[in-house]
Amino acid sequence: MDILKEKDLLGHVVYVDFDQEFPFFSPFQYEINKLGLIKEKNSTSSSGAMEDAGKSRSGYNEFAWNPDQMEFVRDLMSSTLNHFQEISRLRFTFP
Repeated sequence: MDILKEKDLLGHVVYVDFDQEFPFFSPFQYEINKLGLIKEKNSTSSSGAMEDAGKSRSGYNEFAWNPDQMEFVRDLMSSTLNHFQEISRLRFTFP
């Protein structure tokens, strides 16, 4: 983004997508899984926390993350968005 800004090209950017296919291929997957294993000791799968993120419970459109995982993700997204919004007025998203 710095290079685009230096070359006055940010006007051509429609939006910036952070962490493509979040959370499944995220560089933060380890941290999210670790928080899941701490709170969900009944889980027998080491990858269960991340896998559960994409599953709904009882027909609701909610992720199956515990409060610590949700707080981590909320803080990650908020701090990332806040940082980049200070740099530019572009639109940013986490898919």
